[in-house]
Amino acid sequence: MDNELNQAKIRKQTRREKNRRKREREKAAKASQKKWDIPLRLDYVLILALISLIVYKVTVNTINSYKLAAYGENQIAYVYAAKNARGTPYRYYRFEVNKLVYKGFSVSDPSFTVGENIMIVYLPSDPSINYSSTYVDKYRAKLRKRQERRQRHADKWRR
Repeated sequence: MDNELNQAKIRKQTRREKNRRKREREKAAKASQKKWDIPLRLDYVLILALISLIVYKVTVNTINSYKLAAYGENQIAYVYAAKNARGTPYRYYRFEVNKLVYKGFSVSDPSFTVGENIMIVYLPSDPSINYSSTYVDKYRAKLRKRQERRQRHADKWRR
C-alpha cells in the first residue's frame, strides 16, 4: 500500500513539474513578444504603399510648382481640348519649345474654350514640367512674401 501511495505521489509531483515548466515556457514566450511587434500583413503593406504614393505625388507637385515659380519661363499655349470630369473642368493645351511639342492640362482656367490661347509656365531644363500661369502665380506670390521676410530679417540684423 505504501508503494501505491508513493507512486500516486510521484505521478502528482511529475504532473505539477510538467505544468510548472509549461507555465514558465508560456511566460517566457509572452515576455519575448514586444508590444510593437506587428505581424507583416498584406493589407498593412498596401495601405502603407498607398499613403507613401500620395505623399510622394504631393511632394513632387509642390516642388515642381516652386521650381516653376522661381525658374519658369512664360509661353503661350494652344487649348486643343476641354473636358469636364466629375464637375472639374480640364483644359488640355500644347506648346512648342525647340521644335518639340509638349502637352499639359489646366484645372485653374475653366473659362478657356477650345481654340483659345492660354499663358503657361514651363521649366527650360524640362519643358514637360509645365502649369498654367494662374496656378503658378500663387506660388510666385508665396516666394515673393518669403523673400521679403528674409530681406526684412537680414536688414534687421545688419543694423
